[in-house]
Amino acid sequence: MKLLSFNIITIFAQSILILLHIMIKYLLSAVLFFGLFLDSYPQNIPITFNHLTRNEGLASNRVNCIFESKDGFMWFGTEDGLTKFDGYSCEVFRNNPEDPKSIPDNTVNYITEDKKTGSLIIATNIGLVYFDRTLNTFQLILKGEIETTSNGITGITSLVIDEDNYLWIGSRLGLYQVEIEKMSILNHYSQNDASNQSVYDLNIYTLNYPGDGLLWIGHQEGVDILNTKTKEFIPYQPEVGIKEVMSIFQDDSKGLWIGSNSSGLYYFPYSDKTKFLHFNKEKGHFDQNRVHSVLEISENLYGIIVRDGGLYFYDKKKDSFTRYTPDLYNNRSINSKAVISLYKSSQGIVWIGSYNSGVNYIDNNSKKFEHYKVDFSEYGLFNNNIRSLFEDSQGYIWIGTKEEGGLSRFDRKSNSFKNYKRNFKANGLTDDYIFSISELDSVRLLIGTFNKGMAIFNKSSESFEYFVNDPTDSSSIEDNRVYVIFKDIDERIWVGHQSFLQEFIPSTKKFKTIAEIRTPKCIIDHNSNSLWIGTRTRGLFLYNKETGSIKEYKYNPENTNSISSNDIFSIRKDNHENLWIGTKHGLCKLNISNDSITRYF
Repeated sequence: MKLLSFNIITIFAQSILILLHIMIKYLLSAVLFFGLFLDSYPQNIPITFNHLTRNEGLASNRVNCIFESKDGFMWFGTEDGLTKFDGYSCEVFRNNPEDPKSIPDNTVNYITEDKKTGSLIIATNIGLVYFDRTLNTFQLILKGEIETTSNGITGITSLVIDEDNYLWIGSRLGLYQVEIEKMSILNHYSQNDASNQSVYDLNIYTLNYPGDGLLWIGHQEGVDILNTKTKEFIPYQPEVGIKEVMSIFQDDSKGLWIGSNSSGLYYFPYSDKTKFLHFNKEKGHFDQNRVHSVLEISENLYGIIVRDGGLYFYDKKKDSFTRYTPDLYNNRSINSKAVISLYKSSQGIVWIGSYNSGVNYIDNNSKKFEHYKVDFSEYGLFNNNIRSLFEDSQGYIWIGTKEEGGLSRFDRKSNSFKNYKRNFKANGLTDDYIFSISELDSVRLLIGTFNKGMAIFNKSSESFEYFVNDPTDSSSIEDNRVYVIFKDIDERIWVGHQSFLQEFIPSTKKFKTIAEIRTPKCIIDHNSNSLWIGTRTRGLFLYNKETGSIKEYKYNPENTNSISSNDIFSIRKDNHENLWIGTKHGLCKLNISNDSITRYF
């Protein structure tokens, strides 16, 4: 009796634990879902993101910097090497201890280009590196001349080259001017330099050179301007008191954008430098104030990186922000919130480097394909095995799927799916394998299934009416495996299945059999009198609806002017009286005017 009681208690305890496990699992799922939902702002700008990660050959998924060389290649400085991307594939450069000409350090923090030679100048943790692209060799330069921080890192934060091909280096220990041809330091401006006329802190975060002889310097205490000709330093907007300046950008209208690590983003218009706009977390513009990069995407549209807060687009004309963060249900969303670098190439492609997920890029020049697949959302596609597609008269796209699938309706306006899964309720969907879809009228669809014949689906009542084979009724559907349903230009309904071609008469709900045409797979109009019909195993037919006459096209191994196979999957007529035929053994073109066939293997 005690043992029985103990077993009951044990079973009860185990049941409680299982129940608690399930509750915690779903609670965590709910927290994750709603957290992601609340963390995403409405995305009014239709943007799709492409991804370049270690899976595609990137050296590392932490991308510190991005640069385009003058020959059009993209270069990504990562935590584990330098990556060259040609638009199709990646080439990775890493340190090889046995090769003195390999890159000396794998952590690449900044990249620029020697304007005269096209070679790259690269900032790494252990110093400055010159990459001679003609010889494909790396060389550590100015070793020992650029000071290192207490932990042995040079602390180079920014590189720019002016119109005279002088290299300017921003670092944690001041500003350097370098003559590239001789690889020698001309000037070092530091806090301890008596000749330094600047009030700026020695800890430099960013440099910007718009090309007008003025070097903009962002540092711990604000912004200074260095006249590169006179070597005079000028503090910029000290009355505003911007601290921890991480980004300086001058747009096409010469307006100045300054990003701070602690107080958000500032915009100073060129026309009136006394006025400025201030965007920050407190005013609801960002989720935090760590603005690390700004660039001009297009006229009145700016990209903004908020460290660990995602990518923002600011529409200056509308004075509105759109935030982009990862979306679990959209594989074309940005794939990381921890974005750290931003770049716009000469082709207008916007590149976004992340801390943990590689590179995202937006290419508005390319032809875009939206990819819809199972995403486990109530309003997403619920099966990837697509067997039929149809656009109805209202503009909805209907999708028939295979095995454990069913019927889905896609609304392009809301970008969402409504799914009809198999159920055994009265007038419900009883077959989850849908071969074909057509339209009877604006309210009713015709559905061809794998096992349950043809169904009429009423979109208003969401009910299915089935037509299945009845061996005792010659006017019923001949076969329950329906491959194709086609409404011709005269609005007559043609049904092709495993057995014959049949015409469906909606007024009587009867089927008329054309026994001479077996296993029809695809049907299109030839003209108001005739149909082209491709079959599974019996070739191509031209069927005259009025006279019942049939012209056959079959594979003949001894005749090169015959179709290449009797297994026909698709047919399409072009605007030049050619019929294109997709077969099991290649593509065929039938010139209807002279009845000649060309094969394409």
